[in-house]
Amino acid sequence: MVAVIGAIELSIGVFPGMPWQAGLALGGAGTLLFCLGALFSRLTVRDEMDHLLVFFGPFPLFPLRIRYDDIREFSTGRTTFWDGWGLKYSFRHGWLYNVWGYDCVVIVLADRRYRIGTADPQDFIEFLDQVCEGKGSSETSSTEK
Repeated sequence: MVAVIGAIELSIGVFPGMPWQAGLALGGAGTLLFCLGALFSRLTVRDEMDHLLVFFGPFPLFPLRIRYDDIREFSTGRTTFWDGWGLKYSFRHGWLYNVWGYDCVVIVLADRRYRIGTADPQDFIEFLDQVCEGKGSSETSSTEK
């Protein structure tokens, strides 16, 4: 969505008859929004043997590394419309890494909590069960409480 808004602003910024300063400002803002949209359009979650690597974009943008030994528990969860998408922090629910949808996996460490968006939370939970020796919770966590 941000990429679409950026493309619209980019096209508005190059209309003839507009003062060059306004065109430059709108074109620059449109280009910036287009690039940010492209960078945050994909969330990658990857196994790195001793830790989980989570990052946005085609290259590690804002990488998150979670050591498997540090995971205390994990469960499936749901985010809400108000939680939004992207990279966010909430005092109530911890860090959120999400690009689309409301399904997530909640990972609890000793001092923080992460919610990582996924299209397939059950496979993610099964993978974490294998690498973390059953630290998972059988309950589903809901952030709507």
